[in-house]
Amino acid sequence: MALTITGAVPNTGSEDGGTLVQITGTDLNTVTGVTIGGEAAQFEIIAPTLIHAIAPAHAVGAVNIVVTNGSTPQTLTAGFTYTASTIDDEELVATLAREWAIDFNMAAAGVTPKDYLSVRAVRNMVPKVTPTMQDDSDYENEGWTSQAKTMLGWEITLTISRKVGRVSGQYPRSVERLRACATQFGGDGLADVRWYKRRPGDEAYQGVAHVNWDPQGGEAANLDEVQCILTGNGKRTEIMNPTV
Repeated sequence: MALTITGAVPNTGSEDGGTLVQITGTDLNTVTGVTIGGEAAQFEIIAPTLIHAIAPAHAVGAVNIVVTNGSTPQTLTAGFTYTASTIDDEELVATLAREWAIDFNMAAAGVTPKDYLSVRAVRNMVPKVTPTMQDDSDYENEGWTSQAKTMLGWEITLTISRKVGRVSGQYPRSVERLRACATQFGGDGLADVRWYKRRPGDEAYQGVAHVNWDPQGGEAANLDEVQCILTGNGKRTEIMNPTV
């Protein structure tokens, strides 16, 4: 069956980007690239007949959606229309810290597809990126300091409640894998995780991290909790948000 593109839903979205677009067609499992309005779009192959893509930011107007498998691009002419953003005039409502989620890849390193399993019983989650700054002040700064950003590092601090299954009495497998990583060396000590806001099209990331596992202890009345710090080993990569 040949690569084709037959439709896109929704077919409109804000000029700010971020709209989750469901692209239908045939042989889509061979797709290696998607563009919307000529801009590369993050995408995820769901089935041979379905791709999820995130519309990038673009000027207002109708644009083409193009999918390619490296040799045979297919175009849905005027398949998506960008509309004027209304965010600057809208009433704003709060979002919640608990919208964050984190998953652990249970598959062995290098195995595809990855097998992500939710890290359960998270009570607090703080993802952050920290820059390394170097002083590059010189005489031309007229007495003011100047700095250059030379590196970036990422880290996630989790507070996890040590809950067990009501029937099995066992801890969640993903949480136990995190605990095991904390005392291993080399590749066995690295956790492959993805974390994201549980809203379609919102920010989502993937990375590999070292694990620090720190039980909090406490008095007789306290709940059993652990602080788990994931320290990035290499790049934090933006990914397609898995929330649909």
